[in-house]
Amino acid sequence: MEEQTTKATDQVVMVQSESGGQSAHSSESTESTAGQTAGEQTARKPMLYRHPSDKVIGGVCGGLAELVGWDPALVRILWVVATLATGGGGILAYLALWSLLPSAR
Repeated sequence: MEEQTTKATDQVVMVQSESGGQSAHSSESTESTAGQTAGEQTARKPMLYRHPSDKVIGGVCGGLAELVGWDPALVRILWVVATLATGGGGILAYLALWSLLPSAR
């Protein structure tokens, strides 16, 4: 009976270590990310902004296209379709984003 309990415990420990339990490898990766400065971590974070050169009206669609990696013309077409589908809601959303989003420098 004691041997079965030991085997079951070993299996549980093995499953925990495979599924993300604390191990020496995971603590090393935690230490390496803890050593980064706040500026390095925020520099990698993608940000939505108004595109300064790829704009038709305010640059909102150009900035959104750059954020998601799409063609700006596709984003503009989808925006028009969404505006028509919502009965003009896209215009209000565009105006709100135009006034709230910072321009890229």
